[in-house]
Amino acid sequence: MLGEVRRIFEALWTGYGPQGWWPAEHPWEMMVGAVLTQGTAWRNAVRCLENLSAGRLLDHPAQLLDVSVHCLEEMLKPGGFWRVKARRLRALSRFIVDRWEGDLDRMFAVPTALLRRKLLSVDGIGPETADCILLYAARRPVAVADAYTRRILQRCGVTGELGYEATRRLLEAAFPGEVEKLQELHALMVRVGKECCRKRRPRCGACLLESLCEAAAGTGPSPGGVRGPRRNCLRGG
Repeated sequence: MLGEVRRIFEALWTGYGPQGWWPAEHPWEMMVGAVLTQGTAWRNAVRCLENLSAGRLLDHPAQLLDVSVHCLEEMLKPGGFWRVKARRLRALSRFIVDRWEGDLDRMFAVPTALLRRKLLSVDGIGPETADCILLYAARRPVAVADAYTRRILQRCGVTGELGYEATRRLLEAAFPGEVEKLQELHALMVRVGKECCRKRRPRCGACLLESLCEAAAGTGPSPGGVRGPRRNCLRGG
């Protein structure tokens, strides 16, 4: 399995090159972006980040606690679910301010496993968001096993139907301690998932992983989860 994961990474890296994620000026902006991108396209999250930056609310976690909830919600409307995201951002801000007085350096000094558990205790911070924070903001060798990644690995015949945690551990074992590669792997998987390995109507012929993919060859699970000829993979389900 580990060798197959590395081969997938090399194929995507060779074809696409570095993706340069996460686009942000400092760790707190990365953390805010990780919350804002939940359930929406990155371009919408960027519009929210621009609004927060214009309001000078991205320099310190405490700033999101000083602004009114209504004002914060207005700034987050371009990203959708603005009430939910305003509540989650304030919960994350409160968590950092209460525990570490808003000092991210102190927060990031906490051991990875413990910090992950603490992040998961915050309202609205699930495994994917917590791992994005750890990987990009804290620069820990933690994998993000999002839906794109799990779908691609399953269709390539690497994992079967592994859940989030098992997939995350597999990726971390494939690139132990390699923060930069885990960052690029996540970005590359998102790219190929959006452009080619779609849930419905995947574009197998345009995919860099076609030669490594059991579903494309007709020997692995099709998008519907059953084995079948390649046309099922192309037409989706």
